[in-house]
Amino acid sequence: MEPATISALAALAGATIGGVTSDVSKLVGLYAMISEMRVLSPTKTIESADEVARMIVNTYRSPNKTLPELEDMVNRGAIDALQTFSEAARQEFRRLGV
Repeated sequence: MEPATISALAALAGATIGGVTSDVSKLVGLYAMISEMRVLSPTKTIESADEVARMIVNTYRSPNKTLPELEDMVNRGAIDALQTFSEAARQEFRRLGV
């Protein structure tokens, strides 16, 4: 997995949570990245990426969040959609010596 994959997932997740994108072509790109990861990455990384993808798709269907709702999510620790994926990626990078 390339570090750019993490940046792309983070950008798409953040844009989706903030309600600033509805570009379905970006979802296609997301699934292309995850498919590439299926060939190269450990199961834990792939499962974490799949979880992020599900969150993104579910968020697309939800109403946009207001600033108070986002603040509440931050305070509850619910906004860090990439935490599990980031930890899995870190372990993968360590294993690869990156």
